[in-house]
Amino acid sequence: MAHGRHIDGIDDKTELSHRIMLTDVIRLLRVIETKEAVRGVETCPTLVVVPLRPNHGVFGSDGMDIEFKISLQTLAQRWSSEGWSSYRSISGAVIGWVLGTSLVEQSNSAAEALRKFSPVEMIFNILGLLSPVMSSIAQIESK
Repeated sequence: MAHGRHIDGIDDKTELSHRIMLTDVIRLLRVIETKEAVRGVETCPTLVVVPLRPNHGVFGSDGMDIEFKISLQTLAQRWSSEGWSSYRSISGAVIGWVLGTSLVEQSNSAAEALRKFSPVEMIFNILGLLSPVMSSIAQIESK
């Protein structure tokens, strides 16, 4: 997105990238809902797992990535207020510090005391959101 950029370094390309990603996620959710409505599918909502972050600007130089992830958090509230529950449920995967990524390497000193995950651990945690138990919970209360 714009890792390594301070807020004063955000340019038109960064802004466009942010708008496209957020808008396209919402559009994709609408397409899924429309297809399911046309087919009369109301028995098993599509589970959508959105990537979230524990870092909400604490370390800086994240460009617009934080704004994008915070915007995704609102999908859980919209699930309830906009009546999406017949067609989709939302689970937020708070992606922790994953070893071997450029984000962790850039912020190693700042994140020294934080729990870090191997890529396999993080994949395991995200896939856990797709389990039948977690999927059932998300159908009742998206988070």
